[in-house]
Amino acid sequence: MKTCSVCQRSYSTNFANCPQDGTPLAESEEWAAGTVVRGKYQIIQKIGQGAMGTVYKALHLQFQEVRALKVIAAKLSSDKTFVKRFEQEAILARKLQHPNAVRVDDIDETEDGQPFIVMEYIEGENLRKVISATGPMPPMRVSAIIRQVAAGLRRWMRRMRWESFTGTSSRRTLC
Repeated sequence: MKTCSVCQRSYSTNFANCPQDGTPLAESEEWAAGTVVRGKYQIIQKIGQGAMGTVYKALHLQFQEVRALKVIAAKLSSDKTFVKRFEQEAILARKLQHPNAVRVDDIDETEDGQPFIVMEYIEGENLRKVISATGPMPPMRVSAIIRQVAAGLRRWMRRMRWESFTGTSSRRTLC
């Protein structure tokens, strides 16, 4: 992907200059704060990165709502099997719809073909960082976290069981 240093919009690697203002585009694997993806998501900051991709905090420019964008690493975007699994993750997660699971809003591709998932952004602390900073948690707090995770997983399992039993996802209330 290439980015314009003036308007912060991102473009396919096929472009040499920004179509908006003629500025030469700079190639980048990471999205800098201010970069506009697909003309509608303005990157606020990078919030996480792993071997398979990066997650960014972004602002949906029309809705003025904060979202999380999970983008596949450039080196994996040509792996058709991986991309298919990534898309399936988004589709299945969107069907979940539970208060203890992040909501998926959309799946899209960057201007140069890197798939990304648009999700609700949930403000909070990373559990691994909390444990590292404070040490072991009190049993009551651990129990509360486990109950919340279990509730989301229970919903997920009921959803998957229903779909495999009926071959459809039309059931509305599962819990």
